[in-house]
Amino acid sequence: MNQETAELIRRVRRLDLRARRVARTGLAGAWRSVHRGRGMAFEEVRPYIPGDEVRFIDWNVTARAGDPHVKVFQEERELRLLVLLDDSASQAFGGNADAKIRTGAHAAVALAAAATRGGDRAGLLTFDHKVQTRIPLRSGPSHLLRLARAALGCRGQGKGTDLIPPIEEATRVMSGGGIVAICSDFQCDGWMEALRRLGRRCEVLLLPIVDPAELTPPPVGLVRVGDPETGASQLVDMSSPGVFQAWESAALARQRELHATARSIGGDLLPLQTDQDAIEAIDRHYQRRARGGTA
Repeated sequence: MNQETAELIRRVRRLDLRARRVARTGLAGAWRSVHRGRGMAFEEVRPYIPGDEVRFIDWNVTARAGDPHVKVFQEERELRLLVLLDDSASQAFGGNADAKIRTGAHAAVALAAAATRGGDRAGLLTFDHKVQTRIPLRSGPSHLLRLARAALGCRGQGKGTDLIPPIEEATRVMSGGGIVAICSDFQCDGWMEALRRLGRRCEVLLLPIVDPAELTPPPVGLVRVGDPETGASQLVDMSSPGVFQAWESAALARQRELHATARSIGGDLLPLQTDQDAIEAIDRHYQRRARGGTA
């Protein structure tokens, strides 16, 4: 075993233990609370009893019977989670080239830990311009470790980003429904229709990975800004008020577009910044949703 592999395994084990600790202390419970009822099988219709969920009233049967009836569901044994993790070169942004890749990987493991801790199955697809790694939907500690190893093995070296192949594969893999979480900077176009098709089958969670400098760049004067996927670059004067304002406006427009995208498919959005702890951010997100708050 070479030194790099040994260090990777140590990182995986540390992250695995940390993610499972977060899961034990609340994330797994919040996960099940939020997603309870998403994986439900219809069982029967019965007369309404005070306290029943109004949203489960069967209006057709109610109209025929003359009094309220509700649909009764049996909770399925498990849910399924598939994480799509961006491993493209555009993830290498800012002074710390590993920050966005690491944030996405931590998010993937935290979600998988919460799912598998609750008895659900989790899987992973890593991608750049195509799907690169496939970890099937399974459960258990050894599977979580395998998934974590694959996530932490991402290096952001893929030349090009294309969300369509992983989204289309997720639509096929998750044809029976489940949760699909997409960890990416979403630096590509043309994937909305594929996402809509996925949203018709699954609950979708978008996790845009953002470096703070992408939102508010430091006024440092002339900076050479390059595209790591194409190699193109140009000098930009970050001390210019016009450039600064245009940069911030573009970043805000991208955030609004992603929010609108999530809403349009009935999905959820959780931005993750590289200067924050991804695992704690996901924990807060699910705890808030479990309490009935907005995400």
